[in-house]
Amino acid sequence: MTLGTFFMFNIFLGLLVAPVFQIVAIERKLRRPSPGSRRTREILNEKLEDDEPGRTQALDRVNGLVEMENVSFAYDTRKEVLHEVRFRSEPGTVNSSSWPFWSRKSTIIGLIAAFYVPSSGCVLVDWRGSFEP
Repeated sequence: MTLGTFFMFNIFLGLLVAPVFQIVAIERKLRRPSPGSRRTREILNEKLEDDEPGRTQALDRVNGLVEMENVSFAYDTRKEVLHEVRFRSEPGTVNSSSWPFWSRKSTIIGLIAAFYVPSSGCVLVDWRGSFEP
């Protein structure tokens, strides 16, 4: 065996071995669950927020009447951002707020859409009648 043949054999051997190691590495990655898949599984196993009975009610058709009765809300327990907000918005009307632009209008929309749960009071959508908390 000449020196050239020896080097050529080793180079070909290296070219054959590298893909084998790559295939073994891919197989190990596929066998082991990634942290992202574990976290996704945790999220999918979480209890739904709307599992609380009476918190929300499905409506067949929304007419547009929105009422807030003494609604208070805090993102955390330190500071309340809404304090006893009370208003009624009739269907087909346009409502305006004289509050400054930073004053939690999006929080009110989140409460109406049931993204947030008020600390106290109630948010009523298409409710006709009296409400006893």
